[in-house]
Formats: sequence, C-alpha cells, structure tokens
Amino acid sequence: MLIFLPAWSLTFWQGWLYWQIFVASTVFITLYFLKESPALIERRLHAGAAAEKEPEQKRIRSFTGAAG
Repeated sequence: MLIFLPAWSLTFWQGWLYWQIFVASTVFITLYFLKESPALIERRLHAGAAAEKEPEQKRIRSFTGAAG
C-alpha cells in the first residue's frame, strides 16, 4: 500500500517490480534457511518480548516490536 499510495495508481510498474523482487528475495532466503538451518528459523519463531526473561528487556522488545 505504501508503494502505490504516493503514485495514486496501481499501474505504477516500478512498484510492482519492487514488490516482486522483495517477495522473491524473502521466499528464497526463507527456503534457504529452512533447508540449511531449521534451528535458526525455530529460534526466530520464538523470539520477541515473550521470549525475554528480564522485565526491562520485555519492555524494550515490546516497544521496538510495536514501532517496527
């Protein structure tokens, strides 16, 4: 949405190209790590504020998660 809103058009071909490259890159890197390092994916799935043990770290992770 943020790609096409400034252009006021869904016919913004550069936006579609960017979106396709982004999605392809994301799928490729995800499939690569699922094959080469499934433990990394597992750790990343359990990351976040709930995974932190210290209250200060939980607050920081909650804030950065909401901001990002």
